[in-house]
Amino acid sequence: MIVRPCSSAHEGPPVQCQLDKRYADTPRGHAVLVLNGGLLVEPSFAALADYRIVEATDEERRQLKAAGYEMDDFVPPNAPTPARSPIPSGGKAKLDKAPDAGSRR
Repeated sequence: MIVRPCSSAHEGPPVQCQLDKRYADTPRGHAVLVLNGGLLVEPSFAALADYRIVEATDEERRQLKAAGYEMDDFVPPNAPTPARSPIPSGGKAKLDKAPDAGSRR
């Protein structure tokens, strides 16, 4: 998988990584993110540095979440904005009216 730190203080290039449980520094035997080159990134630092997923399989995403990593997808700054879905019924949204609090039936 590939991730990238995106905070203004820790911004950097995309880097290959993997989750691994074999490191002595791994807290309580949980998997920790290991960047290419051997740097360990714990979930708290990944959140602080705003690490984002550039490329990962569904299984890798599931494993990240299970290990305590909450990462959004990386979206390049010049990426197009997704189109919004149109409002149904000819451009007018239908709203249900709540009965007036003072009305009696």
